[in-house]
Amino acid sequence: MGGPLGQLFKDLAARAHTSLVRMEAAQALRNGPRRRLPPRFAAEAGKKYSDALTRRRARSNGEGNTMNKITLLAGIAIGAVLTAGIAQLQAQAPAAGAATTRNAVFVITEQTITDQAKYEKDFQQQATKTIKDAGGRFIVRTTEVTPLTGEPPKRVVVLGFESIDEVKKWQGGEYAKLIPIRDQIGKWRSFAVPTCENPQGAKPGQTKCPN
Repeated sequence: MGGPLGQLFKDLAARAHTSLVRMEAAQALRNGPRRRLPPRFAAEAGKKYSDALTRRRARSNGEGNTMNKITLLAGIAIGAVLTAGIAQLQAQAPAAGAATTRNAVFVITEQTITDQAKYEKDFQQQATKTIKDAGGRFIVRTTEVTPLTGEPPKRVVVLGFESIDEVKKWQGGEYAKLIPIRDQIGKWRSFAVPTCENPQGAKPGQTKCPN
């Protein structure tokens, strides 16, 4: 049979043959080694299976690479957040040997303020600045005094310094200019004492105390 009709039959026959080959190859893959294909069919089926496996592996590798990149970026972001958090905590932490241990000398002041307005306006902030500039820090600053023996003061302030020399320099420095104002606004009773040795190690000037 010739002409266009003959060519049509040839195309249909070729397509049918290809479909038959694919069906038999798929059946053979499902049945495993129990059924042997003719050599020509087996070779064609093996090639198709190999190509499909290659494409599947390529897709898997692509997906795996994408996941690896996402995981890496997530790890970098988490590491950056943790590093920033640790740096902030370290910046906020007190210096070793300063606020973490007891100062070598305490300055204890008993106060009775008679002119609160003048105290707040002309003395409080100015005196606080001289203390900090001299290396001192506040240990106690309160009017909540619980009487135990004798007449308690109205207000107690305890300052910490690292030596009696620091105390003397503070008293003779800018603070000395505020003493006349201090005497006008209240009554002060103040003295310095060495503290007990720190468990972490004694500082110069500290005294031995019972454990």
